[in-house]
Amino acid sequence: MQVSDIKPVQYLEHALRTTAPKALFVSLTSTASGICHQRSSAGFATYNLQHTKNTEIADCIQALDNILDTKLNDVLVRKDKDADSAQQDGQTQHIDFRKFLPTTDQLIYAQKRAPEEPDFVQVITEGPMEIRELLPLFVIPGLTGHDELEKMFESILYPTFLAQLPNKPWPIKKMAEKYVEKMKNICPKPIYNIIAVSWGGTLLVEIARLIQKDGGVVNLYFIDSAPDVVRETLTQLGEEKDDISVSALKKIFDINDEQLLQKLKSTPGVEDRAKIVVEKFEGSEKDKMHLHKALIALVDRLEQALTVKPEDTLISGKSHLIRPSTCSQFDACGLRSYCKQIPQVELVDGDHLTIIGSRQTTDVINKTHQMK
Repeated sequence: MQVSDIKPVQYLEHALRTTAPKALFVSLTSTASGICHQRSSAGFATYNLQHTKNTEIADCIQALDNILDTKLNDVLVRKDKDADSAQQDGQTQHIDFRKFLPTTDQLIYAQKRAPEEPDFVQVITEGPMEIRELLPLFVIPGLTGHDELEKMFESILYPTFLAQLPNKPWPIKKMAEKYVEKMKNICPKPIYNIIAVSWGGTLLVEIARLIQKDGGVVNLYFIDSAPDVVRETLTQLGEEKDDISVSALKKIFDINDEQLLQKLKSTPGVEDRAKIVVEKFEGSEKDKMHLHKALIALVDRLEQALTVKPEDTLISGKSHLIRPSTCSQFDACGLRSYCKQIPQVELVDGDHLTIIGSRQTTDVINKTHQMK
């Protein structure tokens, strides 16, 4: 724990001892969850209570006696009717493939416009284009969801730069290095507000690690893009590289022909597998060429995402996890294995894609954007 993390805890403990030495510290608001975990890590008795949308603070207070009899520091108060949905959420960590993987049209469109190497382009937002006193936002996209990002940009109040994924396979660490280089050229001040969507969360972690090594500060937004959730989604495709490429092609092209699936499985290498499915695609020769290249890059990105794992050195900056409202407020999706500070979990109405363009999401970003 850094000195900056300890000081608020010490000030609060001193205030409590001065005004109410026998008081217990109980938080009933999610916005105070960060200081609660810092107090708990520092060895001070702390109770962090949160509740579902169908319950109220009064329900928490009513259950307080029972809660204080336990040794639990984090408690979610819910009514009986919430139990079934909560259990279902806990069992569904992976993302719906229909919202995670791109369509053939999206692949062709993106491939036609993709640069040779990782780059950023500035996008039009509600904020100014020039970078003066306002630090910019950097956005790492997923494999799909570009229309939703356009909607998000309409209500962002800061200069914003969208990452352009390259038109061919790149090692994810090399990609991160190139993006960090571009970010420093755009914003020499070493404070970076970065948003990641879906698959982009894995790349965001690598970018944040590099910035921290250089002494920079990061403020991170994971829009349903925690690396562990991405990994869990990919393991649904298969444990081995061959399984992932075949399963991804099956999902994108909606393949139900068992003979074709067996042919894909028996064909070594993603290039030849992609060639098989592209030959059956109805489109121009030019579109087929773009689609073939896009599929090779896509499968590589899926495989690269599996290489991003927790490290001993945690990311020190602030982090925000934005997820659909059906998820649990207490589930940080493994981000505590990557980030030193407790992630602030925000639940937004919608699904994996629609929360990207939600006004609730942009409100969180606009209000918590780091200025200095």
